[in-house]
Amino acid sequence: MESGRVPFTRRYHKLYLTTIGLSNLGDWIYLIALNLIVFEKNESAMAVAACIF
Repeated sequence: MESGRVPFTRRYHKLYLTTIGLSNLGDWIYLIALNLIVFEKNESAMAVAACIF
């Protein structure tokens, strides 16, 4: 068995999970901001509900 370097080390796992977490945080902030903008323009909860779909 070769003693080569393991392609995915713990460092890469942490980096991968951190970037996924930051991406999900950005998606969540975008969704909240979009709902607030729609509510501010229309003042309708139905418009906000339609915005989600």
